[in-house]
Amino acid sequence: MSLSEPLLQSAVTVREIIGAAPPPSGINPSFQDPESNAQPIIISSLVCSAIATLALFMRLYARVVISKKFEAPDYMFVASWVCSCILSALTVATCVEGGLGNHIWDISLAKFTVFLKLKTCTSVFYCLGIMFIKLSLLLFYLQISPESGFRLCVYVLACIITGYSVASVFVVIFSCSPVARSWDITITSGYCVNLPVFYVANLSLNSITDIAVLVLPFPLLWGVRMPLRDKIAVTCVFMTGSAVCVVSILRIRALVILLDKYDVTWALVEAYVWSSIELNTAILCAALLFAKPLMRRLFPNFLGSAVEPVSNSRIKRSDPGFRRMDEESSRGRRGLRGKAESSTPRTDNDSSVFVSGNREDIELR
Repeated sequence: MSLSEPLLQSAVTVREIIGAAPPPSGINPSFQDPESNAQPIIISSLVCSAIATLALFMRLYARVVISKKFEAPDYMFVASWVCSCILSALTVATCVEGGLGNHIWDISLAKFTVFLKLKTCTSVFYCLGIMFIKLSLLLFYLQISPESGFRLCVYVLACIITGYSVASVFVVIFSCSPVARSWDITITSGYCVNLPVFYVANLSLNSITDIAVLVLPFPLLWGVRMPLRDKIAVTCVFMTGSAVCVVSILRIRALVILLDKYDVTWALVEAYVWSSIELNTAILCAALLFAKPLMRRLFPNFLGSAVEPVSNSRIKRSDPGFRRMDEESSRGRRGLRGKAESSTPRTDNDSSVFVSGNREDIELR
């Protein structure tokens, strides 16, 4: 055995018996049976993950089975769901292994180190999950309108979201120099950025982009030729995203309260709960945009009669509808798109929002 091994074992033992911070006057720390308020975090993480997984299956069924499509917005949606699952697992691990939900004076220095490491990981996957779900929505917006002005707004917003999200990931990982100071409070050399202030600034920008993503399609939807009933229906679907904006603001409030808190492992509980709810609510809202084909198939009497998909073998070249579609294709899809679509039976093999050849016509399906 080398001479350094006993010293290392002694250092590990000391870190396990020393508290992460001194307790307030008159309070005795308890490592064995600490007070905990971690239950809301664990419950919200598990419930939100279950709802997000249900939303994933709903969207995949609507897109892959019914619409026979799987495109860029769907890949981003799946990536966001993966980040959500990892975030939930890390959050539960932070409670169990890192002492999240305990008072900081009831946590050993070794356990607090684990807490700081896991907190860094959860912040990274939160930023990535929010970025992916917003990009999923923006890529979907590109599919519903060919208008150059609208598409430019989508591209600019996507660049802003990607830019500050990737920058946030780097700030979280390299918030200290040396990097190990982020989780090892025994390192006194170097420096660290003020992460609570950074989180508040980052979430403020996040809330602004939430609102921008929410309202961006409204001028398009209300400026097209579409029955009022369909306009209201589409608007209601998009307005479900307002729940994400509300949750994002509540999370900012939770972090602002944290700025002057000494007992961070206890005070962070509310922020963790809102983080889980925010990301998974966004995933659910993105899935609802594609829910109508599935709902029409499951509840045809409630949402209107469902028409079975028309196979290619049932369409004859002598049919008027086929001739019109053929003529439309030869003319570069100009002029006769509306007539061709109206003469073809509606199927549930479509997205929830469908843009026809005319830029002014949007049909809810």
